[in-house]
Amino acid sequence: MIPSSIASSDAGFVAHNFQNQTSMPRNGWDNEIAVLSNLRGRPRIDRLYKPSADQIVRDVRLDFPADRMLFSSIDANGRWAVFEVRSDGSGLVQRTPTDYPDLDYFDACYLPDGRIVLCSTGCYIGLPCLDGQGQVANLYLLDPATRSLRQLTFEQDSDADPTVLNDGRVLYQRWEYSDIPHYFSRRRMTMNPDGTGQLAFHGSNSWFPTAFRFARPVPDHPTRIAGIISGHHDFGDCGRMAILDPGLAGAYPFRFRPKSKQWGVEGEPIAVTPDILPAAQTGFVQLVPGRGQTVAGTVCDAIIGHVYRKERPALTTHPYPLSSKYFLVSMKPTERSLWGIYLVDVFDNATLIAEIEDAGLFEPQLLAPRPRPPVIPDRVHLASRTADVHIADIYSGPGLQGVPQGTVKSLRVFSYHFGYNAKAGFPLVGTQAGWDMKRVLGTAAVEPDGSAFFQIPANTPVSIQPLDSEGRAVQLMRSWLVGMPGELVSCVGCHEQRRETLPARRNLAQGRGAEPLQPWYGDPRPFNFAHEVFPVLEQYCLGCHDQPATVGPRSNPCFKDPDTAYNTLHPYVHRPGVEADMALLNPMEYHASTSALIQMLEKGHHGVQLAAMNREARDRLYAWIDLNVPRAGSWNPPSFQDCDQRQRRCELARKFANNDDDPEGEFAAAAEKFRNRTPISFVAPPPQQPVQPDGLTAAGFPFSASEASLLQQANPAGARKAIDMGGGVTLSLAWIPAGQFVMGSLDGAPDERPRSVVQVNRPFWMAVTEVTNGQYALFDPRHDTRYIDMHSLDRVVPGHIANHPDQPAARVSWSEAQRFCRWLSAKTGLAVRLPTEAQWEWAARAGAETQFFYGTMETDFGRFANLADQALRWYAMGYDGPSVLQRRNPYPPEMNFPLHDERFRDPWFVVDYVAQTEANAWGLRDMVGNVSEWTRSSYRPYPYRDDDGRNVEADSERRIARGGSWADRPADAGSSVRRAYEPWQKVYDVGFRVVVEGTEVPEKRS
Repeated sequence: MIPSSIASSDAGFVAHNFQNQTSMPRNGWDNEIAVLSNLRGRPRIDRLYKPSADQIVRDVRLDFPADRMLFSSIDANGRWAVFEVRSDGSGLVQRTPTDYPDLDYFDACYLPDGRIVLCSTGCYIGLPCLDGQGQVANLYLLDPATRSLRQLTFEQDSDADPTVLNDGRVLYQRWEYSDIPHYFSRRRMTMNPDGTGQLAFHGSNSWFPTAFRFARPVPDHPTRIAGIISGHHDFGDCGRMAILDPGLAGAYPFRFRPKSKQWGVEGEPIAVTPDILPAAQTGFVQLVPGRGQTVAGTVCDAIIGHVYRKERPALTTHPYPLSSKYFLVSMKPTERSLWGIYLVDVFDNATLIAEIEDAGLFEPQLLAPRPRPPVIPDRVHLASRTADVHIADIYSGPGLQGVPQGTVKSLRVFSYHFGYNAKAGFPLVGTQAGWDMKRVLGTAAVEPDGSAFFQIPANTPVSIQPLDSEGRAVQLMRSWLVGMPGELVSCVGCHEQRRETLPARRNLAQGRGAEPLQPWYGDPRPFNFAHEVFPVLEQYCLGCHDQPATVGPRSNPCFKDPDTAYNTLHPYVHRPGVEADMALLNPMEYHASTSALIQMLEKGHHGVQLAAMNREARDRLYAWIDLNVPRAGSWNPPSFQDCDQRQRRCELARKFANNDDDPEGEFAAAAEKFRNRTPISFVAPPPQQPVQPDGLTAAGFPFSASEASLLQQANPAGARKAIDMGGGVTLSLAWIPAGQFVMGSLDGAPDERPRSVVQVNRPFWMAVTEVTNGQYALFDPRHDTRYIDMHSLDRVVPGHIANHPDQPAARVSWSEAQRFCRWLSAKTGLAVRLPTEAQWEWAARAGAETQFFYGTMETDFGRFANLADQALRWYAMGYDGPSVLQRRNPYPPEMNFPLHDERFRDPWFVVDYVAQTEANAWGLRDMVGNVSEWTRSSYRPYPYRDDDGRNVEADSERRIARGGSWADRPADAGSSVRRAYEPWQKVYDVGFRVVVEGTEVPEKRS
């Protein structure tokens, strides 16, 4: 244990869990390593080691025979170093090298073979969330005999708390936030002592716990560990003890049942408790104390101060399991108590063993031999510069759930180029564009059976994106894997469960062996907008977009130079941004097809057709979207500790990882090539003739709202009815008469014409609103519409609420909506279906020939539709304090981001409760805005025909969503607007409403 005289509240802890030992004062301490004995009488404390000066001492780790120990302190260079001393206080030696005076080493533990794993700042990475103001530490392997180091992990942010599990693997905490919320993204990881087999142990895609510090294995259980639940902007290094069993579950699922569309009051602290689930679903066995109580997965930044200390004031740290029931801990039971050594148990007992007035006792450990875990032999081949990755079936696992076999044709492989000390963070990467530079390495083939086998550079953080036939990412990994030299990294599928094993059958990729990556239009390099995307704009767009940008109902981007082009083009891309939802994304959540840029080009933009662009141009646009719209590809790091950081990072990477990569140099070469490139000629699109009047008319169309009402009320069965869905839930319907109208638009996108006169031969009943989450839950209680992304960083909740029972069910695929219709048909005996495009547009117009039933895009939509209005500009979030629900801040108006119409304002922000808008003449609400709505029809060219097969209910073609959503400007919404998505695609702003075909609805009237 370490007695420490406490002159301040830090007690030898880091101030916050986002910091490591390098943030702590190195001098000014009065502390020592001591032995506590005579526990059955009057406890005795004997000094084992005390530094000769006032340096800090912490991170004590005993070897398995308990004859020696490691600890962290300060060396002659004034840097953190790892020392070793025998258990009798003799034989002090510094184990870490002394010939790297700019590096720190700390937090070490013995491996079963006598080597040491430790944390070091040799990676030369700066803390991203503090703009590089804080040094990051990764894990290294130290051979005490030679003092040689080899880097094992290659992380964006710090690893911590390495220890050895009972089976010989190394357990550690990895903090990563590659486009995910950084407060809550600490994972428990395992690896073999040589760095191979780096796998998630617990916490992937989980909001809870915020941190789990000082985890150690329980000696008499194969999978349980004990650790300290702690926060982010909270007490560092201490919190509430918990027992976790990753053998039961790999994460704590987050399913929250909101009572309101609002989380709470902006500017005030918040703690969110989702469904409280049993240990079998979460892995959390219990809190200590907390016998018989199911562990709540409360999401809170400062969870200790704002949650746990309100329940009980105690702070706990450094658990040392004696068995699965009994633990030594350092504890401070109350605000006025001393930090003492306690014996605690799963029965909620806490027995004081020792305390010292005016001092604290920390890091208790049993000074006795313990079983040495098995030695796992090294599997690395240090002469190799590559590792092999084998994926048995990319479609296996939840990552590509629902994606048809054969969709994925290849993989995009990229690595991360992390920020430097004093220069890091998302503002340098782009606008709402992620935390890190991304470096494209190449592509790999996927076989028809979903298998892949390819080489990656060893000792490199690598991420993989499965691509469809067009080269668009079907899923985003938002993390990385690392292969050690010569390692075979094997995956069952895409984000499979940790306990899944490889199938016994031999797959196609195994038959050909691991292939080198195919170059992606050149050598590996960081992706930079100017180098990769701007030439595409020069070739296809600059001839028209060379004038100053304008912001208005239809904004006009300017592409005169790369910076202006980036600033005016990125608003047209839907992407995860800095901190998207922690949950595993649905396949195609951010697929290029959900971006206005691609939708517009596919339809045809003033003659520029996506399909007419060459494949390289399309690939570059897709890569930019899939990589989270980066602007920059270089950090251009400043000097640090009186050295050239770029050069020093490269030197240390060669020394500790045999890695010669220099992304900054790659960027410089690409920049030179860009400056000296051959000028690109603008490829003018074919001349576009103005859309001519077509002279089409339909008998009796258009007609006024009063005439529409009279037509509806002529139904003898009435204009309104309701279906009883069970459980007290009803579905309100409005009767839509038969009639004739002109379908399509001369003023809209090219796919809205040629117009045609369409006869709706039979009346039908249509749902007054979109199907709500509450209604859909009767069919599929597991469905969760979840949340709408918040922008920027520091979020304390998963996003803007979209899963309230009264909000429309979204992220429902066309196929799922079809199954809902079949379920409701079977339940009620009615012919429930999705509307055809013709039925939908006829009902939405309610007699109007204008873009909206209430007018044109020049009409104030505030009462009639939830569209992208001026309030959407207030979308940026910032830091307002620990656990505080952030206020929304505005983007500059000239940015027009997110895309919106600044002229108007409706009462809603993002998706809202259904039926908040004024109804059209037939009593239908939200036909435009809130969410777009699936129709029965496939995406085929106009003129529309009911009998050409487009309304056959099959999954073989893309299907049409109509109306526009809260995320669409009036210019991109309306009665005739068409959006095409795959039938299995779940889209963040697409829901559905149903129709009942037939004149009789034998249910109660509303």
